[in-house]
Amino acid sequence: MNLWQAFNYNGINYANNINEYDDLTMKQILPINFGTKPDGTPFIYDLHTAQNILICGAVGSGKDLIINSIIKSIADQFTAKECEFVIIDPRGVRHNEWSTLPHLATQIIRLDASIIHLQNQITEIKRRQTQHNFAPRIIIISELGEFMLQNAENTTTCINEIIKLGHATDVFLIVATQLIDKTTLTKPIQNMFKTRISLHAHNKQKSIMQLGLPGAENLKFCGEAIIYSKGTLPTKITVPFISENEIKNFVKKLHR
Repeated sequence: MNLWQAFNYNGINYANNINEYDDLTMKQILPINFGTKPDGTPFIYDLHTAQNILICGAVGSGKDLIINSIIKSIADQFTAKECEFVIIDPRGVRHNEWSTLPHLATQIIRLDASIIHLQNQITEIKRRQTQHNFAPRIIIISELGEFMLQNAENTTTCINEIIKLGHATDVFLIVATQLIDKTTLTKPIQNMFKTRISLHAHNKQKSIMQLGLPGAENLKFCGEAIIYSKGTLPTKITVPFISENEIKNFVKKLHR
């Protein structure tokens, strides 16, 4: 099944323009379906171009929708030998439906914001520097704030090193947070990420903190977002919804 056939949002069936999606994905290395633009056309962005992504938004605004879309897009196009995930959920309340995903390099790391988990990824990057063949690895941190609260300095150092060294070894970092404050979204953290996705922001100042630009304060609360990558224009998107049952069925099919 083509990945776009499974994606629906508010009655939009992405299979209607399946040839258009196929044309877009052929031009990209790690294409991700981020949803649709205001005119209804698909917004597919290459993770290889995005490099690293910071996702910001309040509880219930749609961060998990974006993460689910990223995982499903990649897992539907690449086998577990061709691409792998590391999912770190320090609050232990998210992504249970992905726990048997064959693409996981390790079990989902839960209820633990120990800096060692970031250091382990740096060790993996350095190991890859001595290798010739390796599958792309996508590291997902579902809540940055937990790491920053425990050890902001070491967390910042580790994230910087993962981002700095990761692209050359096909390691990509995706970080989400609901804690929109100066303790979590420090200036160094904001500046490290080439690509940012902001869901609804409470005001203009929060939008600038989340996205680097104003505008997210005008988004609807759930499902609307703005994606902005340095050197490009910001793009408003509507994020696709994938139900828990869809994810479970999708993962089951991957094991067949």
